[in-house]
Amino acid sequence: MQIDRIQAVVRPRNAWESIDLGISMVRYWWKPLSIIWLTFIIPIILAITLITGIYDMNYPFLIIWWLKPLFDRIILHFLSRALFGELPRLSDIFTTLPTLIFKTRLILGLTLERFSLTRSFSLPIYQLEDLKFSMQGKRVQILLKGNINIAQYLTISCFVFQWLIYFSLLGIIYLLLPESYQANLDNWLSIFQNNPIWWLDIGKLFFEILAMILIESIYVAAGFALYLNQRTHLESWDIELTFHQLAQRLLSK
Repeated sequence: MQIDRIQAVVRPRNAWESIDLGISMVRYWWKPLSIIWLTFIIPIILAITLITGIYDMNYPFLIIWWLKPLFDRIILHFLSRALFGELPRLSDIFTTLPTLIFKTRLILGLTLERFSLTRSFSLPIYQLEDLKFSMQGKRVQILLKGNINIAQYLTISCFVFQWLIYFSLLGIIYLLLPESYQANLDNWLSIFQNNPIWWLDIGKLFFEILAMILIESIYVAAGFALYLNQRTHLESWDIELTFHQLAQRLLSK
């Protein structure tokens, strides 16, 4: 990573400021991020739904949820390039997919580390730092010092917000129901319990996926920002960048 090309102000931040920086990244690059979702991730989701949804509509959601580490790697690839002044083209992301699949500990990310509450913080280490497998664990321990709690809070908070969005979207359906259903909560609940109506199952899955899309980019970006902030603290990136800028001024005179 070339620090002098970074598109954000480099300074030591507290953890909450770092998370806010991650949210700002998503706000700033929401258009290309949306294109990445539509081009790479949504087709995978549709394929899973078509293949497994004929058996049970719960299967697609479980599989899509399990594959989040793969989606996170695609999002992080874009953010890590964009933040340092290099907006990747779709063709570049496509050619990078084999590397993201086979050289970023994805297998472990889908198995032993799938339930890790600090995975958004450790992902940039696995994906962006060219370290041997034996060194990655030690590197994670070093950078996580002082950040493990906030990384866990980030995961839990995003999980809660995702489900809040999902149930809020279900609430919209509730508001659109006839008053006879609204007045009887048992009828309302029965609609979502073992109901054979196919469009209702698809609607529930759509809301679940939409909630995931809205939160997952923020989750990855916030973890990436926490990682960058920790490196700024440990490696004095702000001082290094200041000296680099002074050297550039002297050379230009």
